Amino acid sequence: MADETTVPVDWAWYAKAPRSAHDYEVLATSLPEDSPEQLGPLVRGQLAGTVQSPAAGPGRVPWATIGSVPGEPDASRWCFIIRDRAAGQDAAGRDILPARVFLIGYPAMAAVGATAGRMWQAFANYELPFDPPERLLLSGLGTTPARMTETVRACGWEWTAAAAAAVLSGPVSIGGAENEDAAGRLAVIDAISALLPYGCRAHLTAHTWTGIDTRVQPRITFAPVGGSHRLSLGTPDRPRGALAADYLDLLNALRARFGEEGLVARLANLRDPIDVQAPGAGGTVLQAVRDLDWLAATVQAGREGTLDPVGLGRRFDACEADSLGPEERRELTAFALQFAHRGDDRGTDAFLRYMTRADAVGEVVEALGTGLLTGPAAPGGDTWAWDIARRLDRQEDVAAAYL
Repeated sequence: MADETTVPVDWAWYAKAPRSAHDYEVLATSLPEDSPEQLGPLVRGQLAGTVQSPAAGPGRVPWATIGSVPGEPDASRWCFIIRDRAAGQDAAGRDILPARVFLIGYPAMAAVGATAGRMWQAFANYELPFDPPERLLLSGLGTTPARMTETVRACGWEWTAAAAAAVLSGPVSIGGAENEDAAGRLAVIDAISALLPYGCRAHLTAHTWTGIDTRVQPRITFAPVGGSHRLSLGTPDRPRGALAADYLDLLNALRARFGEEGLVARLANLRDPIDVQAPGAGGTVLQAVRDLDWLAATVQAGREGTLDPVGLGRRFDACEADSLGPEERRELTAFALQFAHRGDDRGTDAFLRYMTRADAVGEVVEALGTGLLTGPAAPGGDTWAWDIARRLDRQEDVAAAYL
């Protein structure tokens, strides 16, 4: 992930002027196209409710709120709000608890693999407002699969996997983190998010604490909120319903196949936006993650005779050079050459492109010459094999393999 890539970040300052009789409003912003009057309702719609005990207890400030707001067509903006300690008093003598609001376009966020914890580190020390009100350009918002895997392990793999499955099924609130500060709670949110496709972050709503009068039903919070399933940090939850059970089983199977860091890395690459609260989204997530183990599904389809050569070609085109081991390449080579042997070469070009990228052309030559192929005779005799040799510019090697 591009950890040091510069990302544009807009901001808004939501507060009251000292000794003011007015309600909270956007007093300054870096967004020239959005007036404070337009931004006010947007910010209010993302707030986690009224702060009851700002100085003490599990609901003490600062609070961090994660959400999404409308952006460019077909894209959302990630909204990160820090609700701060008192900054003066209003006309009625009440403490003013301002909110620092940071907005990042989801495509830019996904490109660097931004996480809530890294954003907290970047934003916590920025005192708003700025004059002149310029957009921020920040780096270091992303992380690596290795660091994210450590975050997951710190929470416990079994607990985090069960929590991710629960989040897929519905809103959750997490107990047992009352002594954690905002940074510690954001680390838990990041751990759970790491075991979901990265695209789920595009619309994920998460609070380090939630007031009783919130207008938002967070998907993840640390406050007891009506309608949320209560989890206990560190104690794995039993799956609620078939979807959660299937997802938890899938995570465990993929962990065994790819290893913990390998699975986290693959989930981080699933960046298409997904709104987990939308109808049917759970099934979409389940299928997307299930598709990470496309190799097992492809091999099974090949053995059952249901493999589609065009689909196989698409898989080869999507493969990175080092994503398949020798045994995996050997099995897929057999299927690709069987299609060509039978006169169907719709996926052959993609297969040869991949084997060239993987520096594995010699394996194709070996396969042609060692009886790997099965099935009926090719319609054109052996011309299919010489055609492949010609495409690879390895005619002499194939001829030697046949002799």
